[in-house]
Amino acid sequence: MKNRGKEWLIAALIRAIRTMAQTALSMIAVGMAISDVDWKKLVSVSLVAGLVSILTSIATGLPEATTNGELLINTTSDNSSALAGLALDRNVTPEYIEELAKKGSINIRVRKTS
Repeated sequence: MKNRGKEWLIAALIRAIRTMAQTALSMIAVGMAISDVDWKKLVSVSLVAGLVSILTSIATGLPEATTNGELLINTTSDNSSALAGLALDRNVTPEYIEELAKKGSINIRVRKTS
């Protein structure tokens, strides 16, 4: 469980840093001189955007944080038809997917392929 917390924190921080960078870039106008940038405002707004990102991650979760090689799809709220786009083992048939979709949730083991 400790490892998941660390993994979540790293993913949340990466997302927050990206959000902060995107916010900073959006505040710098094209063709603007470096001396014309209001650096205090830029940093302040970027930090607030990072904080909002962290709070959003706490409230809604992080899809990019892995869960020990498994993916949980709640078929009552998620679109289970998205499974059609996954590369599945040959022994997984469309009928099997339909049966899984009726169960309410699906755990999928994810493995890296080369």
